[in-house]
Amino acid sequence: MARKENFKVVRILPREKYDRKLTIQGGGSYYSFSKNSHNYQDTPQISLEQNNLKVGFAGADYGLIADLGEISLADVSKETIEANFLANYKPPVDISEIRIEQRKAWNYEVNDMTYKSSLSVVVGHSYVLRAITFDRADILVALKIYRKDTDGSLIIFWKTLEVFDVPTIKLDKEEN
Repeated sequence: MARKENFKVVRILPREKYDRKLTIQGGGSYYSFSKNSHNYQDTPQISLEQNNLKVGFAGADYGLIADLGEISLADVSKETIEANFLANYKPPVDISEIRIEQRKAWNYEVNDMTYKSSLSVVVGHSYVLRAITFDRADILVALKIYRKDTDGSLIIFWKTLEVFDVPTIKLDKEEN
């Protein structure tokens, strides 16, 4: 099914069950859409923990995710309302402004839409996610939770909507 639609497929493992039990840091609970890797050191952009999808993990990195409901992944594009906001979002470059955006990502409300840095997993739902990883990557993806297995792991179908220029941080004078 994923191949027919030209989607990529990934399995993400629940952190609480596999962290420190597998040789990979995070136990397969992290994934980088940019690097197609579960290695936490390879620009992690999504994770699964306590039945929640999370984005934004270290330093100044942050992201936003929105639940689109039961919409077909094939129907999600940059023109989809929630994705369009994320496609046009310009991350700040000043560290003080980045910190403000990180705090807002817990519950980012704009134009009657809500984005978060963590959302509950709902099998069959599609999501749109923008992961901003300073000095490494900035990507907008659409994903669908295809299946949840008995161990809590997820099979996710996904596609890239846009890859942005790599963002950099301009440090405030007091932080130099």
